[in-house]
Amino acid sequence: MMRTHVEFWSEAFRLYPDDEEGINPGCGGRSLAEFLQRELPKFGINVESIDNEDWGWAVYTRDPPVNPWIGCHGPLPAENHRCVCAIDPTTPDVRRGFFNKVSAVESVERLAGALEAVLRSHPGIRNIVWAHDPA
Repeated sequence: MMRTHVEFWSEAFRLYPDDEEGINPGCGGRSLAEFLQRELPKFGINVESIDNEDWGWAVYTRDPPVNPWIGCHGPLPAENHRCVCAIDPTTPDVRRGFFNKVSAVESVERLAGALEAVLRSHPGIRNIVWAHDPA
């Protein structure tokens, strides 16, 4: 099974005053996405951009043919500064066209490995716990 969801706790990331513009209240994630945008290239991941979504912030990467991305949520002060990152795709195969499937395993695992290395390299991040796609 692929590693697709990780949660951890950290006071190192903050909520910006305008964090909730364009996203749902209480989601946050921008400072975490900015951190990953800076750090992932040091571990061989090509980050194309970050952008806000209604559920938080996305870190878009370039790793053809799948181009996995990370959804960032948190920190959540009400939950002891809990942060969550979810890698998409969450399935081993991705459809490309009507009849073609492409394996996502290698790209997702490469991104998961780099994400773990980034998180473990930060002294302010604790209790890193990986889970598989809950779906």
